[in-house]
Amino acid sequence: MIRKHVKTSPLDVLISQEEGKFYAHCLPFDLLAEGVTREEAQRRLAEMIFEYLKYFLDKNMEPFIFRPAPMKYWEILRAIREEERFIPH
Repeated sequence: MIRKHVKTSPLDVLISQEEGKFYAHCLPFDLLAEGVTREEAQRRLAEMIFEYLKYFLDKNMEPFIFRPAPMKYWEILRAIREEERFIPH
């Protein structure tokens, strides 16, 4: 299992690959999309986020938009960020 933090979005997203599929997990909303390619998983997640936000905004439910992922995924993100800051000598 490979996890990577995607930096192209202001939202924290983890990308993983398992058994030939790619998964994109938006941590602030706990939304998960899959795809055959990394790009497909990211595109599906972007579409899912759009529909998710549209629903909550249309229903005037802004206070309930954020539904964070379980803590274990935030810990993975923290570990990845620490690895990115580590520069071997």
